[in-house]
Amino acid sequence: MKYAYYPGCNTEGLSRELDQSMRAIAPKLGIELVDLPEFVCCGAGQIREKDDVAELALNVRNLCIAERQGLDLLTVCATCYGTLLHTQYCLTHDRGRREQVASRISSLGYSLEAALRTRVVHILEVFNGLRTEILKQVISPESQKQIVVAPFYGCRLLRPHHELTTDFAREYMLESLITACGFTSVAYAGRTACCGFDIAFTDQPVTLRLLEKRLAEAAASRADWIVTACPLCQNVLDGLQSKARRGHDTHALIPVLHLPQLVGIVLGIDFRALGLQRHIVPVRKSSA
Repeated sequence: MKYAYYPGCNTEGLSRELDQSMRAIAPKLGIELVDLPEFVCCGAGQIREKDDVAELALNVRNLCIAERQGLDLLTVCATCYGTLLHTQYCLTHDRGRREQVASRISSLGYSLEAALRTRVVHILEVFNGLRTEILKQVISPESQKQIVVAPFYGCRLLRPHHELTTDFAREYMLESLITACGFTSVAYAGRTACCGFDIAFTDQPVTLRLLEKRLAEAAASRADWIVTACPLCQNVLDGLQSKARRGHDTHALIPVLHLPQLVGIVLGIDFRALGLQRHIVPVRKSSA
């Protein structure tokens, strides 16, 4: 499997361990990641607030770069995934904005048709298709089944529903993958709710209240770990957890893993090669 790899800004910066773990596991699963340095930031909905046509034009460019390689565009970021699909949705359903975007890119050599031909894929879809292959390679001691993992989808992987091509939560993709990896998956309230990332920089007290609720729900399910398919969710769930859970015992803190890290653990990849030492809430080697 060969993909145009679109890690996104967060994954190349704050969440470098996500990119690191993805690159570590890809060869073991027969995934070839093609780096295209021409890719630019998707805008993450932020540019949209000022100039929505500019954000659409940026992503038409990204989609066309992948299309020129004849490759599907693979991302490990739920926000990038949603933003790229939003672009394709607008080009298909909003004639006015389609014409505005066309006028902005007309002199740059990019094509709206090419952008619509590009298939955007989230890594969870790829892993879901590889569950059998992952299961064959799992290094799964009996003790691993005792580790309870709470799946966390968050908002951006699932909403807005009408713009998405896959319903990850309804198909229980995270739960199925956790089980395929030899862990025990748990169902709990809040697995598809908001972590509070989008308001963390403007109203942190509200974020902390949302976050405390999400963590309390996971703790009530007796989760040992949380795994998420969104680096922004991981940033908040891991980075602000001790502040959100202030007043609780420190042993109640729950490590929050990126999805490729979870897969990498069961494939026997070295702890540091997966970037697990970068987490704020420690992921202990003994349990991994």
